[in-house]
Amino acid sequence: MNLIKAIRTRHPRTRVIVISSLHTPSTVALTLRCGAAGFVGKELGAEELLKAIRVVSNGRVYLHPDMEDALQRNSVAVHPLGPTEEVDEPVAALVNTTTLTLREREVLRCCLDGLSVTDISSKFSRSIKTISAQKQSAYRKLGLRTDHELFKLRALLERR
Repeated sequence: MNLIKAIRTRHPRTRVIVISSLHTPSTVALTLRCGAAGFVGKELGAEELLKAIRVVSNGRVYLHPDMEDALQRNSVAVHPLGPTEEVDEPVAALVNTTTLTLREREVLRCCLDGLSVTDISSKFSRSIKTISAQKQSAYRKLGLRTDHELFKLRALLERR
């Protein structure tokens, strides 16, 4: 994420295409938010990469149709990060998206701090069922399925 931002800062006319084997909707959305112009999964092959290069060189953003569907289905935000949002703060980059409610953000922050759903419900004096629903809603919006994916994404953001 930091490399994408550095390239875009130093060479603003350069269009970045990310090629990765890790392509959950949340990862793809974050790369786009950091300034990437395209994303190609490693398993897609050379023809798909050539297609991505052509699309991006024509000034458009490239995503495989399946990934576009996944992002739309989960309402994952792909708009560029604003000037106050920094990827250097991994948790903020992960949860600061307009698609998450304030309570969903609180729940994710607590999850990333190691609190269980029960701990979070006690902390905020809300039912376990409510906290669980907010956590699942946030996961859906970010394109995550498990706690492992949440922590994996956080680890990805923390790499420098």
